[in-house]
Amino acid sequence: MKKLLSLLLALLLVSAAIAGCGGNGEDTTGTITTAPESQTDNDAPVPVGDGVAVGSLRVNYEKEPCCVEGQPMLSWVIASNVRGTVQSSYRVKVAETADKLSSADLVWDSGVVISDACTLIECGGELKEAVRYYWSVTVTDNKGNSAESAPSSFVTALTENGFSGASWITENTEGSNIVNFYESNWIWLLNDDSQGTIPEKTEYFRYSFDINKDVTYAAVIFTADDYGELYVNGEKTVTITREGGWQHAGSANVTEIIKQGKNLLACRIINGEYGYGAAIVKLLIKYADGSSEVIVSDGDWLGTEKYDAEWYKPDASETGYAKVNSVTGYGGSPWNQQVSVGNADKSAPMLRREFEVGEGVVSAKLFASAAGLYAAYVNGVKSGNSALDPGRAEYDKRIMYQCCDVTDQIKTGTNAIGAMLGRGWYIGAYSPYNATVPAFICKLVIDYADGTRQHVCSDDKWSVTTDGPITYDDIFNGEHYDAGKEKDGWTDAGYDAGDWDKVSVTTAKTLGVGTLCPQLSGTVQVMDTVTAKSFNKVGKTTFIYDFGQNLTGVASVKLKGKAGTKVTLRHGEMLNDGSSGSDGAKGTLYTANLRSAQATDEYILKGDENGEIYSPVFTYHGFRYMEISGLSEAPDISDVKALVLYSYMEDTGSITTSDTLINALISNTYWGQRGNFLSTPTDCPQRDERMGWSGDAQIFCGTAAYNMNVKTFFDKYITDLNDAQRSDGSYPDVAPQTNRAQYTGSGNNAWGDAGVIIPWIMYVRYGDISYIEKYYSNMKRYARYLTTTSNNHIRSRSAYGDWLSIGESTPVSVTDTAYCIRVMDILEKMATLLGRSSDATRFADEARQYREAWTKNFLSSSGKLKHDTQTAYLVALAFDIVPEENRQALADRLNAKIVHNGNKLTTGFIGCPILLPMLCKYGYTETAFALLQQEEYPSWKYPILQGATTIWERWNSYTIENGFGDAGMNSFNHYSYGSVTEWIYSTLVGITCDENAPGFSHFFLEPLCGGGITEVSGQYESIRGLIKSAWKAEGDVIKMYECAVPANTTATLYLPAADAGSVTESGKPLSEAAGLTVVSAENGIVTIRLGSGQYCFEIK
Repeated sequence: MKKLLSLLLALLLVSAAIAGCGGNGEDTTGTITTAPESQTDNDAPVPVGDGVAVGSLRVNYEKEPCCVEGQPMLSWVIASNVRGTVQSSYRVKVAETADKLSSADLVWDSGVVISDACTLIECGGELKEAVRYYWSVTVTDNKGNSAESAPSSFVTALTENGFSGASWITENTEGSNIVNFYESNWIWLLNDDSQGTIPEKTEYFRYSFDINKDVTYAAVIFTADDYGELYVNGEKTVTITREGGWQHAGSANVTEIIKQGKNLLACRIINGEYGYGAAIVKLLIKYADGSSEVIVSDGDWLGTEKYDAEWYKPDASETGYAKVNSVTGYGGSPWNQQVSVGNADKSAPMLRREFEVGEGVVSAKLFASAAGLYAAYVNGVKSGNSALDPGRAEYDKRIMYQCCDVTDQIKTGTNAIGAMLGRGWYIGAYSPYNATVPAFICKLVIDYADGTRQHVCSDDKWSVTTDGPITYDDIFNGEHYDAGKEKDGWTDAGYDAGDWDKVSVTTAKTLGVGTLCPQLSGTVQVMDTVTAKSFNKVGKTTFIYDFGQNLTGVASVKLKGKAGTKVTLRHGEMLNDGSSGSDGAKGTLYTANLRSAQATDEYILKGDENGEIYSPVFTYHGFRYMEISGLSEAPDISDVKALVLYSYMEDTGSITTSDTLINALISNTYWGQRGNFLSTPTDCPQRDERMGWSGDAQIFCGTAAYNMNVKTFFDKYITDLNDAQRSDGSYPDVAPQTNRAQYTGSGNNAWGDAGVIIPWIMYVRYGDISYIEKYYSNMKRYARYLTTTSNNHIRSRSAYGDWLSIGESTPVSVTDTAYCIRVMDILEKMATLLGRSSDATRFADEARQYREAWTKNFLSSSGKLKHDTQTAYLVALAFDIVPEENRQALADRLNAKIVHNGNKLTTGFIGCPILLPMLCKYGYTETAFALLQQEEYPSWKYPILQGATTIWERWNSYTIENGFGDAGMNSFNHYSYGSVTEWIYSTLVGITCDENAPGFSHFFLEPLCGGGITEVSGQYESIRGLIKSAWKAEGDVIKMYECAVPANTTATLYLPAADAGSVTESGKPLSEAAGLTVVSAENGIVTIRLGSGQYCFEIK
């Protein structure tokens, strides 16, 4: 929200004319009048007068983190109103309390260090586990001024064996009624096909049966190969998602659906590709007289290939149906016994225990994790503000744990601790772990004033119930919550848990999870709240609310009604408009693009006359619209909110221009990042996918690092990529891995290359070489994989290439080989940084051979490319592939193609981020701006004119002419094409990092105007402080330019001007202005070296 407010403020400021530059041109700064306020947390340093200030203390790039492992890296920002300020020394102190920082009782004292270093300072001293440490820094600048920061803190993680004494615990599995498929059969209509040779097709099955007793309980389990859905008496109960989902059966409690009289089981099975296809069903019914009955899929079922819109309804015609083939009994080949089944009759497990605490507690910290999801509570209060803990990871390699300070929740005497568990990414159709129940582990560390320490661990002393209010949860499908089953006070001391079971103790090996490790990045949190803007009634008890913004998260809705009333919340990105591809009446919720994801939450009211607020706990959705059904009156619009969820990251960038559509494009990119940076960089937040596609991530990484501080977020993703690296050295297309990812692969150029590209971008932006050092050997293995899978240094192995290009298709050999060059170039730089000269030489030679092969195979004697596509020219230029003497001719051809195409692009994921940069580099800025300003399809502005509030997956996700795009793959929140925003930051605003001075110790300011844009104001909060850049133009000529260079940094400004004499700074000639040096003036560019400070230039 802070970022949005600053954008609004900036919009007001930029709309006014930039005031003339004044001041006396002395050592004090000029005045920034247009840049928006800082969006980082409010601990930024604020200097007074001519003094220096220090603030923005960070530990491992985060503000006051918990779970810090090893010796943390410290950083800070200094600020001054005086130009040319540089830090001359620092002194860091670390203590166990803030008060001790001013005493001699220190854990570590760096002493006075003569250095301008303010990042990546390794904390010394012996740090104990599970302790909050306080630290401060005193700096002195080159003017002789000193300042001491306010204290900051961090909490250390547990040591390697820190969870000793704690066990993984789960629901009681002794004697549990876990339903399995024994007695049931796989069924199919074989006809002329045999198993293993079934073509792509859909088949429909049904079985009717009568009941003449009172039913007390009924549960059904179902799965299908490849995928499908099961209906009971016309109600959809189980959905199996695509590709491999059959290994994880769905289950449902259908007690309220099964009735006396005639009943129907009906399922639709889709065989998505040539091979095997079948379904298996089992229904368990318990009667009031104590008897039970089992109904299974077998040869008595009926089937057909004929589609009928009412196929799932009890009264549908069975004309054309025939007896099915009982393919094989459960356990038979080819499916064997590879199906995992959950419990339809069990709610999300709730675990608890009580413990005693003595007097004199000084601190208490809870370290916890789960195989699945968890929400922990101490004495009735939720621990921390994170959601969907412990987040996603390559669970078989590592599983993260979180730390929360619960000191204020602990009391002397009897205390209680509890946890509720969800399925998350660990259980379900996409999980590769064959898990059926979640598990929990924790250690509560309590420190006393006398120096003693108490541990409360997860063990066999805990109790558990599976009869709680969350009766169903699934990341993709949603959550069902029965408020009538709430256990009031269950996490308070004194609660009567006499009817709860003892927990079962299990092991990490049994669960299939790896090593417990501290949280690697910011946890998922509620980062914003959006209130619905409007609603429409679309049925007697159905209302659709519009939040005005496509977002990712969950609802927070105040509901009123009678006890037992079921309210259903459905989510979607678009409304049906009657165009092609609509899946319902005009004005109703469009959900076809969700594929099998149900994105539906259900809430059963307990009847509180004051209303009940419901927010799902163990799911999330991507949506702009939410349908509420089941109430006679619409909830008040002020009571319908959306909680925006994504991993905690500080906002670092903002831009406002005089062009409202470009502002919308920037906003759409930012919201796309918000919507998909949830524990891992996903491709989409709404459909049955939401995977960490590596190609999308590396393409967008540069843009992301402008918008937010993504350092630890991508460090965690780099870890995921390396945890999932294959034995042949290839990096995966998707990380963390999921069952859905089985159809993807690894080593596809531009995708697998992320394992090299992203660490390099993180180094350049933040200056941290540690992840390059950590995974360098893995990157070398990947380089060997690329060379061994190339043929004479031409590689043509990828499945994607210039993904989702429009109008032109570039051969993958062109893009694969180009990306091999990029990888080898980066590895040469990495090897040089690490002092591996022989490696550097080898990588340089590999890059040379790839360049020669690319040029030989794809560059014609006429100077054109043999594959005459925009993207082919772009990779040739962006990766410096062809000889320098050929490059301008290729750029000329690229420009001609674009102009001939009506200033429209044809690029996909690969070409998109390098399109405008290459045009500008080779002199075609007018064409670059024509593309940016293009409003016809395909273009960046076209979706905005159709109402987009995020970046779309396809250029044609929706068009006026053809309506909705292919619902099989059509996200309306998919950030990849938003990679153009990196160009907007680096070129339109003009803030660019210097690869030779990583972490913005030195950077470039090179603003470019055009496209009729008259004003631009942007800023970027680097790890060394706030950089600002703003300009005003007349007739595509910059007339006024303002910038801010943080203290302890320098910048090189390339200012468009005829000569130095035509430029003034704060009203003075450049020769008289303080803090700057004119380097050169040639070819219409005045190059100026800037020390720190704020500057205001006017150009005649």
